[in-house]
Amino acid sequence: MKLLYIAVMVLTLGLTGCRSSQQSQLADRQAEVAEKGTEVMPFDLDASTHIFKKTLEGGVQQVLADSNDSEDVRLIREH
Repeated sequence: MKLLYIAVMVLTLGLTGCRSSQQSQLADRQAEVAEKGTEVMPFDLDASTHIFKKTLEGGVQQVLADSNDSEDVRLIREH
């Protein structure tokens, strides 16, 4: 019984470690994308909403901005 308990604990700790490692990798990737995005997109990324939809051909990205921010709307349309 003690061996079973130890096996379950090792498995649980292993899975928890994997999950936290994956979360760390995801956070790192999101930071990398945000950093590169500021180099490529001329509009304020924090003031806009990005919606991604998968399609059979790849995907579609929709960028939304506050309609009162005419400069960001212009920059999004030009991009």
